[in-house]
Amino acid sequence: MAKKKKPIRRNYYKNSTARRRAQRRTRLATGVKAVVGLTMLAASSFALIFGYDYLTQCAYFEAQRVHVAGNQRLSAETVLDRARVKTGVNILSVNLYLVRQRLLADPWIADAQVSRELPDSLEIRVTEQTPLAVLDLGRKFLLNEQGEVFMELDGEKPAALPLVTGLEFPDLHLAGGGGSPSFSAVLEVLRLSGRPAAPLPLSSIERIDVDRQLGLTLHAFGGTKIVKIGFHDYPDKYERLRTVMVFLNRNGRLGDFSVIDLNHSSRIVVTPAQTNAPTGEHEEV
Repeated sequence: MAKKKKPIRRNYYKNSTARRRAQRRTRLATGVKAVVGLTMLAASSFALIFGYDYLTQCAYFEAQRVHVAGNQRLSAETVLDRARVKTGVNILSVNLYLVRQRLLADPWIADAQVSRELPDSLEIRVTEQTPLAVLDLGRKFLLNEQGEVFMELDGEKPAALPLVTGLEFPDLHLAGGGGSPSFSAVLEVLRLSGRPAAPLPLSSIERIDVDRQLGLTLHAFGGTKIVKIGFHDYPDKYERLRTVMVFLNRNGRLGDFSVIDLNHSSRIVVTPAQTNAPTGEHEEV
């Protein structure tokens, strides 16, 4: 009878030892890679820090020129003072975003751009607010072309800007929503008067009175002439005003009126300025 072969036993101890050695080698290799990576990262960080310090202190990048553009009301010195930059500063050390935010903090500056011109120049370009009128709300505020109040007026009203009376704080154009109909009417009239060759230029309007029932009344030419323009249809009314102004000027009577009433769509009522004219005398055009 043939003898049965004994089954071959595996050497679990030997396999287990080999596996542990392989794991140790893997961990060692991983550790070495980590150390090398950290060393390289530290070296790179040091190089970057050293390089940044060198570049931001290098005389080669010192600003020989800081140019200010776009300013009309504000002087270049005022813009630089707001920006807190000056000739000689290292242009790479200037935080452009922070400088722009400083400029925008000035109520007269609507927008600002700051840029570097390598190797030794800074460019600051500002867009100033364009005021349309002064709003009298108990306190006086400046209104810009976008219909936004951008600052409180400190001092006398600029002579070239009309004063708007009769509005209240709730009438104003607020962020995310429109203003009241009365405010929208004022804004439309201001913009029409601000156009080139407007029959009633913005600079000639002394005051705009707002009446919620009767509409707008314009006091022009030093406050000596009154134009009643009411509500609605302002582009058409301005064209009719142009017609009557041309007519009066052609006949040498432009200075002879005290009131022009444009509230009626079918006629224009002109009240003469003569002090000896009978009460109620007027002329229809």
